[in-house]
Amino acid sequence: MLCNAPFIDEHQLFTLSRLGRKKWFCGQILYILLANVIYFAWMFFVSIIVFIPWVAPSAKWGDIWINLSHNPALAGVVLHEEAVIYFSPIIACLITFLLNVSAGFIVGLIIFAANLGNNRIFGASIAAAMIVFSNLIDVFWLYKFQYMSVIHWTNIFIFMRKSNPISIIYIVTVEILVIIILITYILKKGKKCTLNVLEMI
Repeated sequence: MLCNAPFIDEHQLFTLSRLGRKKWFCGQILYILLANVIYFAWMFFVSIIVFIPWVAPSAKWGDIWINLSHNPALAGVVLHEEAVIYFSPIIACLITFLLNVSAGFIVGLIIFAANLGNNRIFGASIAAAMIVFSNLIDVFWLYKFQYMSVIHWTNIFIFMRKSNPISIIYIVTVEILVIIILITYILKKGKKCTLNVLEMI
């Protein structure tokens, strides 16, 4: 969805010439943010729609979810007891949604920054490397490296667990700083980099 950033084709060249580079790049950044918001909102609503025949509106965890949190292996799902204890379903969903959007936004910005002045395969390769790194952390139990993996920060349990928790303050602070640095780099690099037009298929 974001591997082709910056998204420029023959039609975008006209928009770029009318707006100027700074406004056009700001529009691209906003597009990446909105794409993540829409994508994760869609995933959220689809997950609800699928279960509509078996659920009822409620602001509390049902007995089934509480039982599953005590023994997730019963249904093969990962639902941490801490999440049920400390958060309501609405708050848990909201926090998870925001964490996913911010992580997706950062990954999109990294791809965008990496592709500027380079072949677009460069940004996609970095994104793939981030996913592989994330999986290696889980496979080899290298949990201390989760401080460096933005993909791991999408799980609310990561700052609630008893072993090696990551502070939510750390996550939010680092994400804000990384976003500011990436946007600054993109806007500065965008003033003088060469933009390669995507071929129309």
